[in-house]
Amino acid sequence: MSANNMNIHTGGDATILPNSNSSATSAMTITNMALILIPAIPLLKLIHSYLKWYNSPLWKIPGPSRKKKFWLFGEFFTILKEPFLAPVNRWWKEASRELTAMSITGTDSSRVSTQTNEEQYADMIHYSYLLGKHRVFIFNPDIVHKILSCPRALYASPTPRFLKGAGVDAIKEALGEYGLVQMDGKDWYRHRRIINPSFQTRLVRDCLNSVAPALVQRFVMHWRKGTRNFSDSCSGSSSSDEDADAKPRREIDVATHLSAITLDIIGLTALSCNFNAVDSIEHWSKQNQNQSRSETNDGNDDSDSDSDYIPPVSNAMVQAISVLLKPTAKRILFTVLGLGMLDRDSLVAKKILNKLVDQVIINAKESNCDGSGSGSG
Repeated sequence: MSANNMNIHTGGDATILPNSNSSATSAMTITNMALILIPAIPLLKLIHSYLKWYNSPLWKIPGPSRKKKFWLFGEFFTILKEPFLAPVNRWWKEASRELTAMSITGTDSSRVSTQTNEEQYADMIHYSYLLGKHRVFIFNPDIVHKILSCPRALYASPTPRFLKGAGVDAIKEALGEYGLVQMDGKDWYRHRRIINPSFQTRLVRDCLNSVAPALVQRFVMHWRKGTRNFSDSCSGSSSSDEDADAKPRREIDVATHLSAITLDIIGLTALSCNFNAVDSIEHWSKQNQNQSRSETNDGNDDSDSDSDYIPPVSNAMVQAISVLLKPTAKRILFTVLGLGMLDRDSLVAKKILNKLVDQVIINAKESNCDGSGSGSG
């Protein structure tokens, strides 16, 4: 009996085993494809991010050129090295000068400005940040008003029309998530509506009338003293027969000076807390050109650095907030990795700030109970 005629019977169902060689080949093929595609996915995302960054219409807004910076870092290191908002103010001034020059020469430009007079000011500036993220700063008060008075439907919708951007994440990490500065969308609109009664015109006017006049008078006095000291030191004489127009003029950083008096006004009216920020303007007024000349002789090329120096506000609360908002490399790294609890400097500053805020609340309550409070409560 040949083997071809044999019938083989088993006690169960017959099972056909797959070809082991073909299965192994398929598995190896899938593995090889995965090894190729997995590293390619991040690379494709980076390429997409770069193309989106490079072709963004936001580059039409005045600001640093994309040709001078690498898209992965943008202006990160510039902002990290310089004082808070100093690069933004410098870019705005440069953009405004460029717009003014174009206005004078009649050059047609697509750069953003809504003003028609000869001297132009940029309404906004734009720059790129880490990983090709775009940031826009708005300076035109009409545009700011339009954004803040936007209809509720555009804020309360699942996709709000205006978002504050990634920069708010650092503020949330420093000061918490609940506040008008940190919130967006319907949460922002609801909180704004809740506190709106505290900012009635009559209340705000009464608070400002009790606080602002004395501060403004002191502020203007320091300006006059500072410019007079500068003029006398440069001329070497304070004789009355000298032509006043011939005396050198002292340039004032108006934004920084006004920020100091604004901080004091807000502190006294809203928090019943005196930050003593105008003290820094008093320090500025006592400096003169002779100080900067002596520094120049010592090898300092910036002859006006000392005469225009404004020291930081000495108030502990302001210093704690400054520490939390300072964009150090360590703090940024911890924030990106979600490891803020390891940033010892931030933890210490938060602890100090919490104690100071609690004390401000206690002082405000005691002041209101005594009937002597100047704040809005």
